[in-house]
Amino acid sequence: MVKIVEGSTTPPSLLTESELVDKMHSNGIGTDATIADHVQKVQDRCYTFLVSDGRRRRGNNGDTAASTSNCRRSRFHPSNLGVALIEGYKNMEAKGMFTPDLRRQMERDVQLISENKRKAEEVIEEALVQMEGVFNAVVCHF
Repeated sequence: MVKIVEGSTTPPSLLTESELVDKMHSNGIGTDATIADHVQKVQDRCYTFLVSDGRRRRGNNGDTAASTSNCRRSRFHPSNLGVALIEGYKNMEAKGMFTPDLRRQMERDVQLISENKRKAEEVIEEALVQMEGVFNAVVCHF
């Protein structure tokens, strides 16, 4: 017997900085020395902003932004630019650009180079081939 229940779905909750760092660790992105830089970079590029208490102010790009005070309880909100970037990558089928897979592989390769288990030239050649594939996928949509 099938029972139909009316309802609605809710999006996942937005991430705090510590939750984002945990997700990065679990996806093999960054090291203890680089994660803070990655987190700052997505904010500097206006892909996301932190909201600490629900009060927002307008940023330079028209998105709302929040004070960085009390960041420990802040949650990351995607900016219009961040959402557009992800949607654009999805529409162009450039999967490696909006999932952690590509970054995870790059991080692994760099680690292997540092351990002398891979040659930098091989890793660079593979990355170029992969990026060429992404570029070609994007070009096909224009």
